[in-house]
Amino acid sequence: MTIFVELFLLLGLALWIWGIVDAAKRSNESYAKAGSNKTLWIVLIVLFGDLAVFIYAVVVRPKLVATEGQ
Repeated sequence: MTIFVELFLLLGLALWIWGIVDAAKRSNESYAKAGSNKTLWIVLIVLFGDLAVFIYAVVVRPKLVATEGQ
């Protein structure tokens, strides 16, 4: 049973790292066009982990991707 716990924790860590990297690599201009703040999202992801990554991926990231195409 411990292997499942370890895999779950590893997945959580991977999502957390992905969220930080994805938020950091986007330009400040993309965040401004999307009506958000880059520094705020990086701090939120660091402090609140996977919950913040989920919110970022569902709410903020689609706006950022849309503004980068403009």
